[in-house]
Amino acid sequence: MGQSGKLPRFACWSKTPDRDLAEYSQPRKTKSTLQRRLTMMSERNCALALGLLFTVLGLAGFIPALVSLPSPEVAGAAPLPIDLSDTYTQGFGYLFGLFPINLMHNLVHLAVGIFGLSASTTVGGARLFNRFFAISYLLIAVMGLVPVAHTVFGRMPIFGNNVWFNALTALIAGYFGFLVPEKKASISV
Repeated sequence: MGQSGKLPRFACWSKTPDRDLAEYSQPRKTKSTLQRRLTMMSERNCALALGLLFTVLGLAGFIPALVSLPSPEVAGAAPLPIDLSDTYTQGFGYLFGLFPINLMHNLVHLAVGIFGLSASTTVGGARLFNRFFAISYLLIAVMGLVPVAHTVFGRMPIFGNNVWFNALTALIAGYFGFLVPEKKASISV
C-alpha cells in the first residue's frame, strides 16, 4: 500500500489509479455498461421490430394474393357501416384470411411502420414511439370491442382478430416503453 492510504499505481488500472481504498470497497450501484446498452438496445429493437412488422403488414395488404375477399355468408355478417362509403369498402378483405383490412388500414400500417423504423435510430425516439404505440393501440383494441366504433366510424375495420393483435402489440410496446425505462432508472443511482 502506498502513502496516505492510496493504492499503488499499476499499469493495468484504467483512468484513475490514485483512488482511495474506500472507493474500491464500496459496491457498485449502477448496472454494468453492457447491461445498460442491452436495455437501451431492447427499447430500440422493440421499436424496430414493430416498425418492420407494421411496414410488412401494410405492404402485404396491397398484395392481392395475400388478401382474401369475405365469403358471401361472412360478408352478410361482417359489421359494415350503414353508409357504405368508398373509403371503407375500397380494398376491403381479410389479410391472410384473418385480419380485416381496407385501403385506409394499409396506409395506417405503413405510416406506423415507417414511424417505428425512424424512431428506432435513437433511444429517446424509440422510447417515445413505444409509449405512443402502446397507448394508441390499446385504445384501438378497446374501440374494436365497441360496436359503434369498431369501424373507426366507417373509415377502417378494427374488429375481429385485429382486436387481440392490437392488444398484444400494445402490451409489448408498453413493456418496453414504460417498464424497461423504469427498471433502468431504479437500478442506476
